Amino acid sequence: MENPIEFETEDISKKLKENKPYKVALKYGVILALVIIIIDMVFFILTDDPSGANRGGFAVLQSIILGVLTIILASKEHSRNELSGYLPYGRIVGIGALLGLFSGIITSLYMLIKVTYMYDADLDIELKVMEELDKKAGTMSEEEYEMSKEMALKFAKIFVSPVMIFVMSLISSVFWNTILSLLVGIGIKNEIPK
Repeated sequence: MENPIEFETEDISKKLKENKPYKVALKYGVILALVIIIIDMVFFILTDDPSGANRGGFAVLQSIILGVLTIILASKEHSRNELSGYLPYGRIVGIGALLGLFSGIITSLYMLIKVTYMYDADLDIELKVMEELDKKAGTMSEEEYEMSKEMALKFAKIFVSPVMIFVMSLISSVFWNTILSLLVGIGIKNEIPK
Protein backbone atom coordinates (compact mmCIF):
# COMPACT_ATOMS: atom_id res chain seq x y z
CA MET A 1 0.00 0.00 0.00
CA GLU A 2 1.29 3.42 -0.97
CA ASN A 3 1.93 6.08 1.65
CA PRO A 4 -0.77 8.83 1.19
CA ILE A 5 1.81 11.60 1.77
CA GLU A 6 4.03 10.20 -0.99
CA PHE A 7 1.05 10.00 -3.34
CA GLU A 8 0.02 13.58 -2.48
CA THR A 9 3.60 14.85 -2.94
CA GLU A 10 3.82 13.25 -6.37
CA ASP A 11 0.42 14.71 -7.30
CA ILE A 12 1.42 18.23 -6.21
CA SER A 13 4.80 17.96 -7.97
CA LYS A 14 2.95 17.02 -11.15
CA LYS A 15 0.58 19.98 -10.69
CA LEU A 16 3.56 22.32 -10.20
CA LYS A 17 5.04 21.18 -13.51
CA GLU A 18 1.75 21.36 -15.39
CA ASN A 19 0.33 24.61 -13.97
CA LYS A 20 2.61 27.55 -14.57
CA PRO A 21 1.65 30.89 -12.99
CA TYR A 22 1.70 32.95 -16.22
CA LYS A 23 -2.07 33.56 -16.42
CA VAL A 24 -2.51 34.61 -12.82
CA ALA A 25 0.62 36.80 -12.94
CA LEU A 26 -0.63 38.46 -16.13
CA LYS A 27 -4.06 39.07 -14.62
CA TYR A 28 -2.71 40.67 -11.44
CA GLY A 29 0.11 42.43 -13.31
CA VAL A 30 -2.47 44.20 -15.46
CA ILE A 31 -4.53 45.06 -12.37
CA LEU A 32 -1.45 46.43 -10.59
CA ALA A 33 -0.44 48.49 -13.63
CA LEU A 34 -3.93 49.95 -14.05
CA VAL A 35 -4.17 50.94 -10.38
CA ILE A 36 -0.72 52.59 -10.52
CA ILE A 37 -1.66 54.45 -13.71
CA ILE A 38 -4.99 55.63 -12.27
CA ILE A 39 -3.32 56.92 -9.09
CA ASP A 40 -0.62 58.66 -11.15
CA MET A 41 -3.24 60.26 -13.43
CA VAL A 42 -5.19 61.55 -10.42
CA PHE A 43 -2.02 63.17 -9.03
CA PHE A 44 -1.11 64.44 -12.49
CA ILE A 45 -4.50 66.14 -12.87
CA LEU A 46 -4.87 67.43 -9.29
CA THR A 47 -1.35 68.69 -8.57
CA ASP A 48 1.07 71.09 -10.20
CA ASP A 49 3.74 68.37 -10.19
CA PRO A 50 3.31 66.52 -13.50
CA SER A 51 6.43 64.37 -13.04
CA GLY A 52 5.23 63.09 -9.67
CA ALA A 53 8.68 63.76 -8.21
CA ASN A 54 7.31 65.49 -5.11
CA ARG A 55 5.19 62.50 -4.04
CA GLY A 56 8.33 60.85 -2.65
CA GLY A 57 7.40 58.75 0.38
CA PHE A 58 3.79 58.33 -0.69
CA ALA A 59 4.83 56.84 -4.04
CA VAL A 60 7.14 54.36 -2.31
CA LEU A 61 4.47 53.39 0.23
CA GLN A 62 1.91 53.04 -2.57
CA SER A 63 4.24 50.78 -4.55
CA ILE A 64 4.98 48.57 -1.53
CA ILE A 65 1.34 48.21 -0.47
CA LEU A 66 0.06 47.56 -4.00
CA GLY A 67 2.91 45.18 -4.79
CA VAL A 68 2.46 43.13 -1.61
CA LEU A 69 -1.31 43.01 -2.04
CA THR A 70 -1.19 41.85 -5.66
CA ILE A 71 1.52 39.25 -4.94
CA ILE A 72 -0.57 37.82 -2.08
CA LEU A 73 -3.77 37.77 -4.14
CA ALA A 74 -2.10 36.23 -7.20
CA SER A 75 -0.28 33.60 -5.13
CA LYS A 76 -3.38 32.63 -3.15
CA GLU A 77 -5.48 32.36 -6.32
CA HIS A 78 -2.84 30.21 -8.03
CA SER A 79 -2.54 28.00 -4.94
CA ARG A 80 -6.28 27.57 -4.52
CA ASN A 81 -7.15 26.98 -8.19
CA GLU A 82 -4.18 25.01 -9.45
CA LEU A 83 -2.05 23.60 -6.62
CA SER A 84 -4.61 22.11 -4.17
CA GLY A 85 -3.80 24.74 -1.55
CA TYR A 86 -0.04 24.27 -1.59
CA LEU A 87 2.20 27.22 -2.36
CA PRO A 88 5.97 26.67 -2.51
CA TYR A 89 8.24 29.60 -1.73
CA GLY A 90 9.90 29.47 -5.16
CA ARG A 91 6.53 29.70 -6.90
CA ILE A 92 5.67 32.85 -4.93
CA VAL A 93 8.95 34.45 -6.01
CA GLY A 94 8.26 33.45 -9.62
CA ILE A 95 4.78 34.97 -9.46
CA GLY A 96 6.23 38.19 -8.04
CA ALA A 97 8.86 38.46 -10.79
CA LEU A 98 6.32 37.74 -13.54
CA LEU A 99 3.84 40.15 -12.00
CA GLY A 100 6.58 42.81 -11.99
CA LEU A 101 7.41 42.04 -15.62
CA PHE A 102 3.83 42.30 -16.86
CA SER A 103 2.95 45.39 -14.82
CA GLY A 104 6.33 46.91 -15.70
CA ILE A 105 5.69 46.61 -19.44
CA ILE A 106 2.35 48.39 -19.13
CA THR A 107 3.55 51.12 -16.74
CA SER A 108 6.68 51.67 -18.84
CA LEU A 109 4.55 52.26 -21.91
CA TYR A 110 2.40 54.66 -19.89
CA MET A 111 5.50 56.54 -18.73
CA LEU A 112 6.67 56.85 -22.33
CA ILE A 113 3.33 58.31 -23.37
CA LYS A 114 3.29 60.60 -20.35
CA VAL A 115 6.73 62.12 -20.87
CA THR A 116 6.31 62.29 -24.65
CA TYR A 117 2.82 63.76 -24.95
CA MET A 118 1.44 64.85 -21.58
CA TYR A 119 4.14 67.17 -20.30
CA ASP A 120 7.45 68.58 -21.44
CA ALA A 121 10.02 66.43 -19.67
CA ASP A 122 12.90 68.39 -21.26
CA LEU A 123 11.59 71.64 -19.79
CA ASP A 124 11.11 69.97 -16.41
CA ILE A 125 14.72 68.75 -16.46
CA GLU A 126 16.03 72.12 -17.55
CA LEU A 127 14.19 73.87 -14.73
CA LYS A 128 15.54 71.42 -12.15
CA VAL A 129 19.09 71.71 -13.46
CA MET A 130 18.85 75.50 -13.42
CA GLU A 131 17.48 75.42 -9.88
CA GLU A 132 20.41 73.29 -8.67
CA LEU A 133 22.98 75.38 -10.51
CA ASP A 134 21.51 78.63 -9.18
CA LYS A 135 22.28 77.38 -5.66
CA LYS A 136 25.97 77.15 -6.61
CA ALA A 137 26.09 80.10 -9.00
CA GLY A 138 27.82 82.39 -6.49
CA THR A 139 30.95 80.23 -6.46
CA MET A 140 31.22 79.82 -10.26
CA SER A 141 32.29 82.05 -13.08
CA GLU A 142 29.82 82.61 -15.91
CA GLU A 143 31.83 80.30 -18.17
CA GLU A 144 31.87 77.52 -15.56
CA TYR A 145 28.16 78.03 -15.00
CA GLU A 146 27.35 77.64 -18.72
CA MET A 147 29.63 74.62 -19.09
CA SER A 148 28.09 72.96 -16.00
CA LYS A 149 24.61 73.70 -17.27
CA GLU A 150 25.36 72.21 -20.69
CA MET A 151 26.93 69.06 -19.23
CA ALA A 152 24.16 68.57 -16.68
CA LEU A 153 21.44 68.96 -19.32
CA LYS A 154 23.19 66.58 -21.71
CA PHE A 155 23.59 63.97 -18.97
CA ALA A 156 20.04 64.41 -17.64
CA LYS A 157 18.45 64.10 -21.09
CA ILE A 158 20.03 60.68 -21.51
CA PHE A 159 17.80 59.46 -18.69
CA VAL A 160 14.59 60.78 -20.27
CA SER A 161 15.17 59.22 -23.65
CA PRO A 162 12.28 56.88 -24.53
CA VAL A 163 14.46 53.76 -24.52
CA MET A 164 16.02 54.61 -21.14
CA ILE A 165 12.65 55.40 -19.56
CA PHE A 166 11.20 52.10 -20.76
CA VAL A 167 14.20 50.01 -19.71
CA MET A 168 14.66 51.62 -16.28
CA SER A 169 10.96 51.46 -15.46
CA LEU A 170 10.76 47.80 -16.49
CA ILE A 171 13.89 46.79 -14.56
CA SER A 172 12.67 48.67 -11.50
CA SER A 173 9.27 46.96 -11.59
CA VAL A 174 10.72 43.46 -11.92
CA PHE A 175 13.38 44.10 -9.27
CA TRP A 176 11.06 45.54 -6.61
CA ASN A 177 8.28 43.00 -7.14
CA THR A 178 10.82 40.19 -6.87
CA ILE A 179 12.17 41.65 -3.61
CA LEU A 180 8.62 42.03 -2.26
CA SER A 181 7.78 38.44 -3.24
CA LEU A 182 10.88 37.20 -1.41
CA LEU A 183 9.57 38.86 1.75
CA VAL A 184 5.89 38.00 1.24
CA GLY A 185 6.77 34.37 0.47
CA ILE A 186 8.16 33.89 3.96
CA GLY A 187 4.77 34.63 5.45
CA ILE A 188 2.37 32.92 3.05
CA LYS A 189 4.22 29.86 1.79
CA ASN A 190 2.61 26.47 2.20
CA GLU A 191 5.27 23.95 1.25
CA ILE A 192 4.59 20.45 0.00
CA PRO A 193 5.11 17.88 2.76
CA LYS A 194 8.35 15.89 2.43
